[in-house]
This record gives sequence, C-alpha cells and structure tokens, in this order.
Amino acid sequence: MAKGGTKIRDYVEVLMVLLDGSTRWAELRSRCPRMSKGTLGNRLKELERMGVVVRHVNAEARPPSVVYALTERLPREGGMASDALGLAEALIALRRSKGAEDLVNALKQLGSCALLDDHADDIADMLWEILGRRLQETLSRRLGRPVSTLELMIHLLLSKGPTWLPRVVLPENISRILARQIHVAGGK
Repeated sequence: MAKGGTKIRDYVEVLMVLLDGSTRWAELRSRCPRMSKGTLGNRLKELERMGVVVRHVNAEARPPSVVYALTERLPREGGMASDALGLAEALIALRRSKGAEDLVNALKQLGSCALLDDHADDIADMLWEILGRRLQETLSRRLGRPVSTLELMIHLLLSKGPTWLPRVVLPENISRILARQIHVAGGK
C-alpha cells in the first residue's frame, strides 16, 4: 500500500460527510466511526490547512459549538485535496446511483480518479463497502431472505457472474480492484 494510504481514506471519508453540508463535530464522529477522535481532529486540521475545510466556532452558544464545512473555493487541481475531493464525489455518486446506467457512469467517474492507482487497497475497501452492501441487498431481495456477507462472497466466487446483476462493462482498473477485493475477502 502506498505511504499515507489510510490518510487518504480518512480524507475521503470526512469529505464524503461534508459534501452533504455543514456538519457538527459529534455528527462527524458518528459518521466516521473508523477514526479515533484524535485522528479525525488531525485530518480536519490538515484539510483546513489545505484550504478545503473551514471551521466555524459559535462562541456565544453554551457550550460553544463547532461546525465544519467545505470552503467555497475548490483546491488546486492535481493536489491531494483536489484528488480526495474528486474521489469522495465519485463514491457518493456510486452510493446514490439508482439503475445500471447510473452505476456504470459512477464507476467510470471513479475510474478516472487520479488517486486510484496509488491507493488501490484503500479505495477497494471503500468501494466494497458501498457495492458489497448493494449486492447483498439485491441478492437478499432476489432470494426473499436476508443474506450474510459470507454467503454473498461465496455466491460471487462460485458464479461466473451473478445472473441477478445487470451486465455492465466496468473500467479495467475498477474491475481489477473489485476482483482483488473479492479474492481477498473470499480467502479470509
């Protein structure tokens, strides 16, 4: 894994929350449970220094409240902050996609992210969290009963392409990441 790989994942998780709008500290903590308080605080400070996040303190409130938001200006193109923001936007589009066409467009957007090759393991984890959950829900609906993650993995590994999934052509780098993630998850 590339150095700082988990840092980029932290950035993306924070940015995905902030893309929904201004957010208080407590909500950020609840929506980024993988990060400790200290790590979340550090990532927010780093994103502030990069000019992506702004911190608003309402000192008149008791107790004082702190709200974080994205800045109005976009970070410079090609920097880590810009790339992380693009990745966060692509993952949100993927999460919100409704039909097969939306899903393919979101995956193409994700496939064009500059961070994809350098941080493939972290991105694969985030991608699997989104797609794995959706696949699990789809299979559960088709079978008419709840399906465990293990059952989903076995189904994916034993089939040559689930018949309950729409046939789509994925960008090659996304296909490679998903195949590796399914292989790793199946071996655990």
